[in-house]
Amino acid sequence: MEGQNRFKVGVKYESLLPSVPLITIQNVDIENYTEYGIYFANASDCVFDNVVIGNCATAIYYTTNHNFGRITNCEFLNYRITGLYTDAQIFLSSTVLVRCRTRQP
Repeated sequence: MEGQNRFKVGVKYESLLPSVPLITIQNVDIENYTEYGIYFANASDCVFDNVVIGNCATAIYYTTNHNFGRITNCEFLNYRITGLYTDAQIFLSSTVLVRCRTRQP
């Protein structure tokens, strides 16, 4: 999925009430979004597997009321602010976070 730095969010799920959508994001590349690669608010029991997120301010923003999520075999590359923001208990395995470096004048 290519944002071409014009769009704010690659994949978005947002609920006003805590929910258990059981969403799986798997085997995708998400690149060049100005704010978030993935933005999930009030979602629970979600799985992110084999996902590459590059050139986004925040790779994954994931909040939940049920305190569970799984992130495996993912790469968060060249994020500008945060690789992963969450308030959940996350099972994190085989995941690489690489933050870009800004040049000093």
